Amino acid sequence: MKKGTPDALILVEGYMDCIKLHQHGIENTVATLGTALTKEQARLIKRYCNTVYLCYDSDAAGRTATLRGIEVLHSEGLNVKIINIPRGRTQTNL
Repeated sequence: MKKGTPDALILVEGYMDCIKLHQHGIENTVATLGTALTKEQARLIKRYCNTVYLCYDSDAAGRTATLRGIEVLHSEGLNVKIINIPRGRTQTNL
């Protein structure tokens, strides 16, 4: 993401999720490359926007990572919203 872009971004798990969204014109998307969102990543995100839409997979790991991600992002002062992916689907096959 570049400075001066929309005030929100969509955070996904993997690079293929990110690429697919970019191919469909959703460019304010970044990937954590896994589900372990760190405080350092949250601080970096905060430099570019104030609102993060978490869009992790609907499997158990994705749900757990979403809950942890909410905590990490909130601790850095970010607004967090959740994009709920239907069970058995991923961002790449919606």
